[in-house]
Amino acid sequence: MCWAAEAYCPDLEAMLQSVRKNGRAIRFASPELRSDRRLVLEAVRQTGHALEYASSVPRKGTCATTATSS
Repeated sequence: MCWAAEAYCPDLEAMLQSVRKNGRAIRFASPELRSDRRLVLEAVRQTGHALEYASSVPRKGTCATTATSS
């Protein structure tokens, strides 16, 4: 895992595992990963509140729809 207080995790697979357990873990993802649709969608499936940590790019469409229904 990539848990460090001052660093963001750049590993997509590690972050996918984390957000599947706790959607809010997306806040520890690197800025680049926060714009990854797959990661954001997985996080939002756990909790719609995860969308607040996503970059502005994936907020359109499926991710936002999933957030409003979770």
